[in-house]
Amino acid sequence: MLMRAWRHPVTRSDRLGAYARYLSWKLHASVVSGPVLVPFVNETLLLAEPLSRETRELSLLVLKDPEAMAFVAHFLRGDEYFVDVGASIGSYAVLAAATADACVTAFEPEPGRAALLRRNVALNGLGGRVDCRELAVAEVPGELEAFWSSTRRLPLPLRVATRECASAAVVRLDDARLAGHPVLARVDVGGDELAVLRGANAMLGDPSLCAVIVGADPERALEDEQPELVRAVLERHGFVPADYDPWRRRLLRLERTRRTMIYVRQRRAEHIVRRLAEAAGIRVDANLCI
Repeated sequence: MLMRAWRHPVTRSDRLGAYARYLSWKLHASVVSGPVLVPFVNETLLLAEPLSRETRELSLLVLKDPEAMAFVAHFLRGDEYFVDVGASIGSYAVLAAATADACVTAFEPEPGRAALLRRNVALNGLGGRVDCRELAVAEVPGELEAFWSSTRRLPLPLRVATRECASAAVVRLDDARLAGHPVLARVDVGGDELAVLRGANAMLGDPSLCAVIVGADPERALEDEQPELVRAVLERHGFVPADYDPWRRRLLRLERTRRTMIYVRQRRAEHIVRRLAEAAGIRVDANLCI
């Protein structure tokens, strides 16, 4: 993690400050049993699980996925609609609502994270912009029985229990009664993004949708064929993978596989490029605006 922070583009202007934030989090997490408060973009705050990987990344890096998170903030505009599947504690949802005044529907099935998602929305005064739904999303509706952990969540047959088992209602994205036509969607559910996308054909076919951000499980990336299947689904709907340079506001041809991938609708590429170039900056900390 510390080596990643040394190379991370967000921390390169103030590495000592990033390490100071990390040490502050470590000390705080070692003495508290409940959620810790983490400074976030544009003077927002996030309550986070004290020992999770996500909290480590937010504490040290702020923008844990710099290209994808900057893309969200730079692309969205006021009152546009963003769908976040696998919202966790709400970093992307808060980012979209607080920096771009976007409207968000955020899906998170794990009870502890869903509670933090709701608290983070309320903490930052975003209740009128973020609709929090404690639901799982997949290809087939029904009910999911799963073991929840602080780092990953997988269905029962795939993981040895480390916490109490709980069930969650499952919906297809196309049946979820969304509040409008999303211009941007994100899917990051810990390894089963393909199932979510297979249940979202109507949304993916909607010409209003300009881009999709897809997470990938770094622990399974090398042996898993799912990223190629995800790419095939999205390419059938006219999306192509892209890279984003938030410092130069440039959409680039993808040169290497990332943990989080950005797919843009090819027919809307010029529109997307123009928006990114014209976007207002986001304040990461006192010394950095992107």
